[in-house]
This record gives sequence, C-alpha cells and structure tokens, in this order.
Amino acid sequence: MILEQNFFGRTEILDLLRKRVSDLKEGCRQNISLLGRPYVGKSALLQYFLANFDDEDVTIVYLDLEHKDLEYFISKFIGTLLYGFSKNRRLPLHEDISLLMETTKTFIPQTIEVVKKIRFDFSHGKANDAFLGLLALPEIFTNETGKFCVLIFDEFQNLEEFPVADVFQ
Repeated sequence: MILEQNFFGRTEILDLLRKRVSDLKEGCRQNISLLGRPYVGKSALLQYFLANFDDEDVTIVYLDLEHKDLEYFISKFIGTLLYGFSKNRRLPLHEDISLLMETTKTFIPQTIEVVKKIRFDFSHGKANDAFLGLLALPEIFTNETGKFCVLIFDEFQNLEEFPVADVFQ
C-alpha cells in the first residue's frame, strides 16, 4: 500500500488514537482533536490510522467535512454506519442508503427506525431535529448491536456552516 510506504513518524499520536478506541470499548468516551496548521498532515494521519485499523467490534464513521453541507453530512453519516455494519456482518454491500436500510432492518430495527426519522425530519425542513437525531444514532446503534461507534469528523469546525442552531452545544 502506497500509504504505508510514504508514512512515517507520529507513532505517539497513532498510539494515542488506538488507546482511545480501546478505552471506548472499556466504557470511557473521550473526544480528541488534532490541531495544527493546514497541510501538516492531520488528514493523512487519520487516513493512515483508518487504513490500518481492524476491529470488528468497532464501526468507524469517517466524514471529511471540507466544503460539505448538512445533506451530505446526514447521508454520508448514515450510509457509512450502515455500510460498516453490513460489512462486519458479511451482508450484501450497497452504496444506496435505502438498500442498506432494507438489508439491515431485521438486524438493527431500532437503528433503522431512527434513520427513517432523521431522513423524514430533514426532508421536511427540520434540520435541527435531523441533526440531533443523527448525534443520538451511534448510542442507539451501540446499544442495539453491542458494537462501538467511533466518529471522526475531518475539518470539524465546518459544522458551524450547517443550518443548525447551537451546532456545537
């Protein structure tokens, strides 16, 4: 893999990321921020971590938020979560969210009900409700599956561009 051949250093940060995921599985929820100037390799570090991460008990939702809107955020969040679950369960993999919902609904019915509500709220102009539902989704998913969910928002600060009141609250 090219990524491995060209990546070096930052083992302390990679070890910390691995430890935080391990801690999550032990019941400790922690937020991490990678801060630095543009183009110093924060995104490359995350990509490297993801490319080398392999744990069937953890579903990672990675979202690059640079120049993205709320519709993208909701769609990609839901799609990535359902795709990751499908992949771990060796279910048919689909790019289409509706197909993912159909193939996973018997395994994660509560999660799918919340996804339906999120999509309904967003399609009816209730951006705040859709956003709050989305933030509750990982906990519902974890409770239903026993699998942990790690959220990685690359360019996190761009959430403030979404039409959501108090987006960081």
